[in-house]
Formats: sequence, structure tokens, C-alpha cells
Amino acid sequence: MNATTLQAPESVAHIATAPYANGMEMLTSLCRALDERLAQLLEELPAGRHRSEDLNLRGLVITDLEARDLLSPRTRVSRPVAEAETLLQAAEPRINASRAAGVVLPLALIKERFHLSVFETETILVCLAPELETRYQKLFGYLNDDVTQKYPSVDLLLRLLATPATIARCRALLASTSELLRSGLLQWVEEQASNSPLARCLKVDPAVVQFLFQDYKLDSELESVWLEREYPGEAERLWGANREPANRIRPYLTEYLEHEPLKRDRLVISVVGRRGSGRRHAVESACWQTGLGVIPVDCARLLKHPRFEHVILRAFRDSLLHAAPLVLGNFDAVIQNPERGPELRLLLGRLMEERGWILFVLREETEGGTAWFSRHRQVTIMIPELSNRERNELWAGLLAQTTRMSDSEIPAISEALAVKFRLSPGQLAIAFRRAAHVVTDPENADAWRAQLHAEAGHVSAPNLGALAKKLKPIYHWEQLVLPAKRKELVRDVVRHVQQRRRVMEEWRFSSLMSRGKGITVLFSGPPGTGKTMAAEVIATALEMDIYRIDLATVVSKYIGETEKNLSRIFREAEYSDAILFFDEADALFGKRSEVKDAHDRYANIEINYLLQQIESFEGVVVLATNMRQHLDEAFLRRMQIVVEFPVPSWEDRLRIWKQSFPREAPLATDVDFTFLARQFELAGGHITNIALWAALLASEEGSHIAMRHCVRATRRELEKVGRRCMNAEFGAYSGLLEPGVQNGT
Repeated sequence: MNATTLQAPESVAHIATAPYANGMEMLTSLCRALDERLAQLLEELPAGRHRSEDLNLRGLVITDLEARDLLSPRTRVSRPVAEAETLLQAAEPRINASRAAGVVLPLALIKERFHLSVFETETILVCLAPELETRYQKLFGYLNDDVTQKYPSVDLLLRLLATPATIARCRALLASTSELLRSGLLQWVEEQASNSPLARCLKVDPAVVQFLFQDYKLDSELESVWLEREYPGEAERLWGANREPANRIRPYLTEYLEHEPLKRDRLVISVVGRRGSGRRHAVESACWQTGLGVIPVDCARLLKHPRFEHVILRAFRDSLLHAAPLVLGNFDAVIQNPERGPELRLLLGRLMEERGWILFVLREETEGGTAWFSRHRQVTIMIPELSNRERNELWAGLLAQTTRMSDSEIPAISEALAVKFRLSPGQLAIAFRRAAHVVTDPENADAWRAQLHAEAGHVSAPNLGALAKKLKPIYHWEQLVLPAKRKELVRDVVRHVQQRRRVMEEWRFSSLMSRGKGITVLFSGPPGTGKTMAAEVIATALEMDIYRIDLATVVSKYIGETEKNLSRIFREAEYSDAILFFDEADALFGKRSEVKDAHDRYANIEINYLLQQIESFEGVVVLATNMRQHLDEAFLRRMQIVVEFPVPSWEDRLRIWKQSFPREAPLATDVDFTFLARQFELAGGHITNIALWAALLASEEGSHIAMRHCVRATRRELEKVGRRCMNAEFGAYSGLLEPGVQNGT
């Protein structure tokens, strides 16, 4: 017996300092201390609150005896340490021992990460008790003097945890504007207050309950704004090959975490790069290497959410709760949203001030949104575009792993793709995966080449189709009829583009040029002289996509919107290596005027902006105009190649007449192309119209295309352009002008 008496204090002391097995043991242990507080509170209540007749209302009321019975089995256990002032003080030795042993205690983590006071932490414990054991629901109903109130009221929390000296300060910590409620750790049982603030009951948010029970899932409401992964598995391998971005991010995280929590400043890290450049992958890699998670949020989806303020509040709470920095993806959508963007800016600023720590922003534009977080430390990590050599290596690696093409075929295909399409690693992986789904023969180089070029073209400019009209070039060099010297100028455009990458990247001419690395071409001349055809011929020769800019979708009456539309067009075109074709360019590139009013001033601003865009654009821009004299002189100075398209000579017109009729067209022997070419000075566009209309007339008659159809179609075209047409101009064929007249009659 003496031995037992001697060992008991040592055993108790060991328990009081031993680490907890897990977070649940800590909560259970703290609930024993809570039971003692509750028992003390029960003793202080006046006896006989419920009469004997209340026993007939079992389930609707809780008697004094029932309340004491709910506690008696636990309060018989003596406390192992001296009487503590707070619930947490008695557990402090075991909490410290658990931290030293590496045991995760969720309640202690919440206290640390949210910088909570002892009172706030104990409030969470008391509000959590009904989720741990249902007996607390009855106890709280009894102490609230309302059996329907199964969670602690503000009044009960103050009676349990506050002292007369601290009750005023503690009551402020339970107000609606308090950190516990604003951060989303606690919530009111009833949102609408129908009685005194002291009578309102509090409970732990379900997502926080889940965390405290060591089920580390994020709040389910974040699923609606989650940043989905849109790239295939090949992209992860391609991004993983470049560890530099993650290595540049990691030191900032390490330095931040080395500081004491209360001494840490807010840190905003902007990762800037193209879509598919691996921005998210770099952030995730750096965070995982430093023991952090991530919560990626899609800003485009967030702005459309009907309760986006509620969702972003929960995202910030879970970011602290799980030690997982927020990653704001598609952030450019926020900057471009004039309605909800400013609202989100204010909200993000307030949340960063209140409970921010590390925030990642994924951006495409270098300057966009930099002023949003000016009060905090900002770091920008740039992910540069791939060079021609790097793209070549990525393409070659994927082809070598997947196909069985020869050693000579793979380099040829990969080099052609690398030069033509400025894809990011993610875009490259998408194009490859799509092509792999279509091509079934791993040895068929021609099939792989064609499909990869097609898929890369689709991936390179996914948004350009909404801003411009994609043309389908069908013309080739032999169809372009121009004087020899001017046709050679058009060929110079093709030569320039074909050799540009080697000269700029491999021979490093780009290091000597800050602007003007692209090529800007002007085609001017009367309507129908072949300007659009020449642009399509260039696209065919280079195997590049060509987009005609629709001025109706670009020019806006709202100030600044035209510039935004142009910026998006140039950026998308540069990424895709597409040709931008501005038809009727004088409408957009007209001369700047003297400023007489606000309209003139903003019109001049648009022209100045266009000048800047053209100078910085590294792709191909083709301008076509019928009125060169109306173009601003500054534009003309920036043209590398200017081609004047004249009205064709009669020899050129003869060629155009002959090639305007397909080989399959049933052409009668009486058609005199030489007469038509000599007699009528028409541009190629008009001749094409005449050929089509003559074919329609012949088809209606059910006959071959004859001279009578050609002369009637010619008169129709001349009248359409406003030219008086005399029968005598048709010479020997004037008799064919009247309907019903046949050849030789």
C-alpha cells in the first residue's frame, strides 16, 4: 500500500508532462478541465430551478439532477496539477512536449496561425464540445435555460471563461466584428439576431470542425472556384525539366518562415509568364519543398460567383488553417473586369491587411495589378519564353519517347514546329497529346507532321478567333499576277520571316534591337488589284495562319476599350505566329489631326498606341489600303516593305482572265480572252467577279460558258462600279449584249 502511495504522484506527474498521442487526445483532456468548470458553474446556480412536476416534461426540460449526472462520472477524477487560471494553462506542458515530439495538435495550430488569445482559443474548445459529445448539448441547454439552445451562448462563454476583470475585453472578442467571426472560425447558430446579443449562441464552422478532428480537407465551397488543371501529364514532365522558377521562389518562402510569426510582413509573389509556361507548377514545387500546401483559386470563376466575398473569405481562412498560400490564377480576368474587379481589389486589400501572409498571383502581363498590393512586400518572378532551341528540344524529346520515326525525321519535324509556333511547354504538351490521339501509326512521319502542325495552330491562339476573322488561304504564287519587281517585294516578306528566328535568336541580332523585330508590310493600290490575295499567298508560302482584323469588333466608342482590344489582338497573334491583316487600314491608321476637342485628343491617343504596338510586335503585320495618302506619316516610316499594286497591264489582265476560270468549268471555244483583256482596263478582283457571274448565267441556261455570258457579265460589273458602258466598247461582240441572242444569230 505504501508503494502505491509513493508511485502515484510520479505517475500523475508523468502524465501531466507526457506528449499527447494526437489532437483528439488533447481535446478530450481539455474537456475534462471544461467539465470541472461546468461543475463549478452548476454549483453556483440556485437550487431547485426545476420543480418535480417538470419530470413529466422529460426531453423538454433538463432537471438539476440530470445536469449533475452528466458531469459526475468525470468530475470525480482529481486534477493532476495545481489549480490553473485557464483551461489551456494546465495543458501547456503537454502541448510543449507534443510540439517537441512532432505531434500535430490542430487546436494549437489554430491558436498560432490566427494569433489567437487564450480566451479565443478556449472559446473554440467550448463551442466544439457539442461536436465531440452530445451530452454537452444537454448541458449547454440547461445552462442557457433553453433546451433548444444546444451550443454555448455569449453569456455562458463569458461565465465559463472570463473573470470580472476581463469580462469587458472578452465580450468584445465575441462581437460580430471580432476576429473569431470575421475569420470564419466561428459562426452564429442563427444568422438573424432575434434577442439580446448575450443570448446568441456560437458554434465552430463545419470546415474548422473537420480540421480539428484531423480531417484535413478544404472547405467544400472552394470547389466552385478551384483552379482546374487544364494541361496533360506531358506538361508536368516538361515543366519539371526547368527547375529555375521554383528555385527562385523557394528562398523567399524560406526567409519568410524563418521569422517569428508576429514579425512577418505580408508577402505577395507575382509569377509572370504565358499560359502554359508552368507558373502554377513552379509555385507548387517551391511550396512543397518548404513544407507548404497551396490553394489555387480561379479568379475568372470567382468573379462570376454570386457570393464571391463569402468564398474568398473562406479561402483566406483555409489558407491560414492549412498553411497553404492562396494562388490567384487567371488574375488578368480581374484586371480586365471593370465592374467587379475594383470590388475584389478592395476586398483582397482588406483581407491581406487583416490575415494575409503569403499570396501568389499568376499573371500574364508584367504591369497588370502591381499597384494592388503596394502596402506589402512584393516580389516578381518572371518565367521567360522558350527559345527556338528549347522548343526544338522539347518537341524532339516527346517525339522520341512516343513515336518510332527515324533519327532524321524527328529533328526535321521538331525544328519546323519550334520555328513556326511559339508555344509554351503546356501548349506544346496539349498539341502533342491531341495529335497522338489522331495519328495511329507511330512510324508515319507525314501524318505526324501534318497533325502536329494543325494542332499547334489551334492551340497557339485560342482567343484570337474571337477578335479577328481567320482566313483560309487558297492562293499560290502562280496565281498572284504582279509586275516582276513588285512580286519580288512580296517574296521578300516570306524570306524575312523564314530567316528571322535564326538571325534574331541564334545570331543574336535581337540584342541590338529593342523594337522593330517584326515585319510590317503595306499593300496599297486600287480595289481588286490583289492586295488580299498577296496576303493569303504569303500565309500559304509560310504555312501560317492569317487573321483579318474586323474593325467593328476592335473600335469602341468607350475610352480605352479600343486600345485594350488591340493589345489582346497583338499579344495573341505574337504568341501564335499568325499574320495580322488590316484591310482598309486607313480607317484605323489615319492621320493624326489637330486637337480641337476631346474626341480628337482620344483619336490621336489611339493612333499613338497603334504605333507603339506595331513597333513592339515581333510578328507579321500586313496593312492594305486603297488610299495610301490618308495614312499617318509615322506609320509609313515604320513599314519595312511597301508594295504598290497597280491596275494590271493588258498582258497581266490576260493571265488573270485565263486563270479566273477553273479547269473543270465548261468553257466554250468562242470566248475571246484577248479582246476582253485589251478592251477593258479592269483589276483582278473585277475580272474574278465577271468570271463568276458569267458562269452563273451559263448554268442558268444549261450551256457552256460562252462569250455572250462574258460580255453581259462585264457590262454588269462596269455598271456596278459606276462606269458608263457604251455598246460600241464591245465592238464585234456588242450584238451579244441582249438576252436571248445566241452566238452566230
